[in-house]
Amino acid sequence: MTLLVHIVAGGLGLIFGFVALYAAKGARLHRKSGMLFVYAMVTMGITGAVIAALRGVESSVIAGLLTAYLVITALTTMRPASSGSRRLDLGAMLMALALGLTSVTLGYEALTGGNENGKRDGVPPVMFFIFGAVALLASVGDLRMMRSSGLQGAPRLARHLWRMCFALWIAASSFFLGQADEFPKALQIPGLLAIPAFLPLLVMFYWLWRVRTRRTSPAPALNSIGEKMRTLLPALLICLLAPAAALAQGNPLSEHNKMLYGGTKDVLLRSAEKVPEEFYGFKPTEVVRSYGQIVGHIADSQYRFCSIMLGEKNPAPNVEKTKTAKTDLIAALKEAFAYCDKAYGGLTDASASQMVKFFGRDTPKLGVLNVNNLHNAGHYENLVTYMRLKDIVPPTSEPGFSPIPKK
Repeated sequence: MTLLVHIVAGGLGLIFGFVALYAAKGARLHRKSGMLFVYAMVTMGITGAVIAALRGVESSVIAGLLTAYLVITALTTMRPASSGSRRLDLGAMLMALALGLTSVTLGYEALTGGNENGKRDGVPPVMFFIFGAVALLASVGDLRMMRSSGLQGAPRLARHLWRMCFALWIAASSFFLGQADEFPKALQIPGLLAIPAFLPLLVMFYWLWRVRTRRTSPAPALNSIGEKMRTLLPALLICLLAPAAALAQGNPLSEHNKMLYGGTKDVLLRSAEKVPEEFYGFKPTEVVRSYGQIVGHIADSQYRFCSIMLGEKNPAPNVEKTKTAKTDLIAALKEAFAYCDKAYGGLTDASASQMVKFFGRDTPKLGVLNVNNLHNAGHYENLVTYMRLKDIVPPTSEPGFSPIPKK
C-alpha cells in the first residue's frame, strides 16, 4: 500500500510541478498547482524514505527526505513569518545539516573503498556528494535567512524558485532516467528522456534570470556583485552537479549485459528446481554429462569467468565433481550466482572496456561477461533437451514467461 501511495504521489507531483513551472507566476493556477505539488512531493518523499529505510537503501532515504525538506522550505519562504515559522525554519535547517553530513559521509565511505565496486546500495559516490552538497548549501541558506529575520524581494523569490525546481528535478530524473527501462523501447533513448528530466533546471535558470533583471525595486543589499553571486550560487551549483548525476546513471551497455545475465540466471535456477531429484542422474547417452553434472558445471563456470572479471583467484569449488544431491547442487548454484552478481553489479560502461587476460588474450571485461552469458544460455539449451526427453515443460515454455527478469 505504501508503495502504491508513493507511485501515485510521484506521478501527481510531476504533473502539478510542470503545471506550476509553466503557469503565470502569482496567478491562481500557479498557486493552486504549486500547493498540490507540495502535498504530492511531501507524500512521495516521506513514503519513499520509509520504503527505502525498510529495504536498507540509504541513498533513497536521503533523496526522499531532501525532497520533502526542499518543497516545505520553498513554501514557507513565501508565507508571512511567525513565531511558529521560526521554529520550523530552525528544525528544517538542522534536518538539512544532518542530511548533508550523512550524505557526504556515505559518499566518502563508498569512495574510499569501504563498499564493493566503489558503490553503496549500487549508487556511485557522486550521487551522495551531490545530495550532500545541496543539503549543506540549503542549510547555510536557512541560517542566513534566520539571521536576517527573513528575506524580501529577489532573494526571497530566488530561494523559493531553486528549492522547488531542484525538488522537481529529483522527481523528474528519478522517473525519466531512473526508470528508463520501464518505457517503451522506442523511447529508451538516454538523450530523449534526459530532456524532461532536465527541463526543471533549464526553466529554473530562466526564471532566476527574470528575477535578477526585471525586479522593479532592487534591494540595496543586492547592489554588489558578491551579494548577487551568493543569491545565484545554489542554482549554479545545482546545474553543474546535476549532469554528473545523470551521467552516473547512464550505463546502457553494462545494464543490458546485466539484464541478459539476470534472465539466464532466472531460468537456470528454475530449471534446477523444477526437475525431480530422481532425474538428476539422467543422461541421454553415457558420453555426456548427467542433468546434475550440467548444473554443477554451470556453477563452476560462474567462478571461472567472474573471477577473471573481478581480478581474483578462481575459488574453483569443483561442484560438478563433489555434489550429486539436488539440494546441494541448487545451493551451490545459488552461491555461484551470488559470486557473479558482484561482477555484473560492479560493471559500468567505463570499466567495461578495461582489458583483462582471458584464455591468454587481452579481452575487455564486457567481453568476458558476454561469454559467460553465452555459456549459460548454451547449457540451458542442454537442460531443455533433457527436460523434453522426460516430458517436463522448460521454464521458457511456461505460459506467461517473459525473457526480461522482473526487478
